[in-house]
Amino acid sequence: MTDIVQSGLVPLLDEQTGRFPDEFAPPSVAADAVAARDAAEAAGRAQEAAEAAENNAAEHEREAGQIVEDATATIPGLISEQVVAQIDPKVAAATQAKTDAETARDAAQTARDDALQAKAQAVAARVDTIAALAATEVDQITLTGNLALTIPEGHPAGQVYRCAITQTTGGHTVTYDDMPLIIDTDPGASTLVEFWPGGKVTYPGVAVGTPGATPGPRASVDPSEAVAPIGQTPASITTYTGGNEVVHPSVIHFPNGWNGYRYWMAYTPLDGGDSQYENPCLAVSDDGDTWVTPAGLTNPLDPNPGIPNYYNSDTNISMLPDGRMLLLWRLYSPAGRTIFGSTSRDGITWTPKVVLREPDTNKVLAPCVQWTGDDYLVWTVEDRPTPNVLQVRRVADVTAPGSMSVAATVCTHNLPATADLWHMDVVRHGGTYFAVAQVVESAGWYFYFGQSYDGIAWTFGRSRFMRKGASAASSYYKAAIQPVASSTGLEFDMWYSTAGVGYRLYRTRIDFGRTRRIRDRLGDVAAACNGLAPWIVGDTFNRADTTAGLGTATSGAIWSRVMGTDWGIASGKAYQTTATNSRTILDTGSGNHFVEAEFSTLGSSGYLIARYADANNLWRVGNSGNGLVVQKIVAGTATSLANIIRVEPGDSIAVEAVGASVMVYLNRVLAYRATDTELTAGTKVGLATNDIAARWGNFVARAIW
Repeated sequence: MTDIVQSGLVPLLDEQTGRFPDEFAPPSVAADAVAARDAAEAAGRAQEAAEAAENNAAEHEREAGQIVEDATATIPGLISEQVVAQIDPKVAAATQAKTDAETARDAAQTARDDALQAKAQAVAARVDTIAALAATEVDQITLTGNLALTIPEGHPAGQVYRCAITQTTGGHTVTYDDMPLIIDTDPGASTLVEFWPGGKVTYPGVAVGTPGATPGPRASVDPSEAVAPIGQTPASITTYTGGNEVVHPSVIHFPNGWNGYRYWMAYTPLDGGDSQYENPCLAVSDDGDTWVTPAGLTNPLDPNPGIPNYYNSDTNISMLPDGRMLLLWRLYSPAGRTIFGSTSRDGITWTPKVVLREPDTNKVLAPCVQWTGDDYLVWTVEDRPTPNVLQVRRVADVTAPGSMSVAATVCTHNLPATADLWHMDVVRHGGTYFAVAQVVESAGWYFYFGQSYDGIAWTFGRSRFMRKGASAASSYYKAAIQPVASSTGLEFDMWYSTAGVGYRLYRTRIDFGRTRRIRDRLGDVAAACNGLAPWIVGDTFNRADTTAGLGTATSGAIWSRVMGTDWGIASGKAYQTTATNSRTILDTGSGNHFVEAEFSTLGSSGYLIARYADANNLWRVGNSGNGLVVQKIVAGTATSLANIIRVEPGDSIAVEAVGASVMVYLNRVLAYRATDTELTAGTKVGLATNDIAARWGNFVARAIW
């Protein structure tokens, strides 16, 4: 065995904090590290309290001594403190206080010394855990054939076991507890694999459950914090019909690849909404954006039955513990709903389809499967006369004929009563199930994010996590998610198809920073209004009502009208006093700048101005007919670049312009990105509208040097 100081998930100390990310350590080491850290922090607090008590006692001792001294000085001759105490009760009390203070000071000094010693011991223990982690050894395993891996008998219990698995001629597989390991199969390739106490297997940045695994600390997010930008560019895909309209995506990400590709996706085409094309297909990708049919595969895997009112739909793919891929899909017919399944070891050659659920009066749809480590959970939605019902079935062998005909458990959830569940996609990560639910509401089709620890009781976010497109007809169809580790924590890549304005496939990223963005924005407003660097302008408009212009901003900058009639302030909001195309601006001093404003009341239109050079050359971004519009005006000619997402009252809209890059944010979530070299020099920012109903608040701007 060879000592490896830094490999896999072994973290480095943060030079600034002296800490390392415990959540990425093996459970036993992480527990020790957390205990040591908590002990050190508790000792530090005890030290601070002891020092404060010592200082307080010393001050009381000084005050009491002064009282005794003053009293003694008023009596001629040398009189003992005891005699003075008998003469003056005040002096007696002071004398006792002095004695008590001396005792308290001594106790505080002892507590401080004990705290310092405890802190030193805790820090030493923490260093020991770091050293234990860093010194973890790595077994070198060279493959000359397929391998059923076991952990060496002599490996210390409770410690992570690491091995580097290297291919010789390539193509060899490795299993552990009958579960395939995800390793690089190219000749000469090496993959680091980590086996944690409790049965969890990890790869650098990737966690995979194992049969019989006892989950460690569960992954968890706050579903109500979920937020995602609308996809900007459709994915590149050409279906067997020659078109690019797809629905029912189901995606698996293999960090080290599976049969030559990192991403595999099941889907059904839906050209023009015609269900005869809605048949199960597969596509692969190396980047998750450009999709192709894998070489050797002919789509669709199951053609349309050719019977009126019969069609396929609702694809789902998952991995079985023996390394096979499972494909599910649903056949709709007037007689009922049938669920089919097929498996493959390479994604190209598939077994004949098997009926996993016979058609019956229970109209099930949207099947999805996850291996629990012991058996399978299969979720379906039962189509009922509102609301639809989410169900889960526990299945021993998900590939067996009729396996999904077992009795179902009705799941609980907190989706709005007005939201009718239609599609679900579920993944298991860190012992927790995460899902995106597509629901049907009166205003359209939307997504909600949810999580569950048992697959039965689900908690969804209080609100939709992604806005609709600018078109009132736009809606969202089924989504697929995969977990991603990021600098801010757990996030999810999401692929989804649109509806209502064409069935195109898009990709986005879900994070859980909704409140953080609001907090950051309000903090920036406070900083800007108080003139703190790097902010140049901050204005809450919280001053006396006027129709004579915006005047002096909260931070002291002066607003200047450059078009139309004067602006005004009403009830702490900026507005245009007459229905005339008007602009008001301030100067940031740089063509690279950030500007943001709260669109308190939308009206029919209103804009944020960026890179204003003169009346004929500027960017404007804002609301037009409740859609987020991005326009640039060059030599007096306006070019609309985007109208991509719905805007709602109270939204904040921001523009960040740096060089040729122009980025537009809605509530601090990136909504649009453009590259432009034509209009980069303007240094001014501001507001524009011709609608007296529009209102703005909390305006900030800063230069970017």
